[in-house]
Amino acid sequence: MNHSSHIDRLLQRIASGDDQEAAYEELQQLLRNDPDAATQLEMLLDGRPLPGELSVYRRADWDHIVDNVLRMDQPAIALPGKRRLWPYWSAAAAILLLAGVALYKFRPAPERPAVVQTSVVDVQPGGTRATLTLADGSVVTLDSTGNRVLQQGATAIHQQGGRLSYNSKAGETEVHYNVLRTPRGGQFQLRLPDGTAVWLNAASSIRFPTTFTGNERLVEVSGEVYLEVAQMAARPFRVKVNEQVSVQVLGTRFNLNAYADEGSINTTLLQGAVRVTKDGEAAVLQPGQQARVAEKISIVQQPDIDQVMAWKNGLFNFHNVELKEVMRQLSRWYDIEVVYQGNVPSREFWGKMGRNLTLAEALKGLEGTGINFRIEENGKKLVVLP
Repeated sequence: MNHSSHIDRLLQRIASGDDQEAAYEELQQLLRNDPDAATQLEMLLDGRPLPGELSVYRRADWDHIVDNVLRMDQPAIALPGKRRLWPYWSAAAAILLLAGVALYKFRPAPERPAVVQTSVVDVQPGGTRATLTLADGSVVTLDSTGNRVLQQGATAIHQQGGRLSYNSKAGETEVHYNVLRTPRGGQFQLRLPDGTAVWLNAASSIRFPTTFTGNERLVEVSGEVYLEVAQMAARPFRVKVNEQVSVQVLGTRFNLNAYADEGSINTTLLQGAVRVTKDGEAAVLQPGQQARVAEKISIVQQPDIDQVMAWKNGLFNFHNVELKEVMRQLSRWYDIEVVYQGNVPSREFWGKMGRNLTLAEALKGLEGTGINFRIEENGKKLVVLP
């Protein structure tokens, strides 16, 4: 069905502020009910020919409309956080929803649309997989289908799908160290012997004992992990990060991003309190703060918590994110090498996408930015072109 004239009128109302909230809700409902409407919306915003006499939206108008939507502070237009609506729509609707599902922004306006070339093969998204290295050096491959019990000394290791749980006998003093690793394109969950819950993002690891003894609970991590630490005031919990940073906690929820290819090690506190230490310098975080550790420790007072936690909630959140950061996230989740060919201009992206999209579908969400992409080597390399 042709909704172009209707969409045109709704966009004019959004841009002009004429009953903006109602126009927004009507547009959102239209896009949800008819995937063809997303294609027609894209054609309008790109200024492509359409049947009938419709106003032509220049890219400057598109920028202005997006800014208006982003500035609106009403619950009805909040971008969805933990709910996944994408699987119920087509790929186009899943990625290009002005009405609060996915937005992307570009500066300056490009001369031509992006092209995604997938002549060889598309790339499937990452999934639930990891390896567990036991104390004797043996390696156990884990995926979403496992349902078993492993025994290591007096400790029982239960796997139920994408989650491991450790149960040690009371009074157990024999300590074994295990390492749980996720590959690029993998994620996994873990419950430690003290009840602490751990989520591992792609290309991450945690080294931990099969039972906690002594005066503290010490684990070592790399990559990105989210932890919900079991309260045990007499035995503080400490995380050693990349042999550089120490994070000490009691009972708390926090996210650690410590990828080697990022510019800093970021600790974001959701609940409780943590002390971040590096080279004798220390900072105590309160909920809603983030410590960024590079040469020094700096405190971010109001980080974007939704963006920090997007990976755990099954999303990419590209709110105010530069091109290379977008590509680093895609590289880790789709297990691809990203290379840049020619003078690729700087771009700033806005929007959310489900991590259950294929790579070609995800790249389609970046169309309109003037950046071209080519998938090569049987889906192992993504070439970014100007």
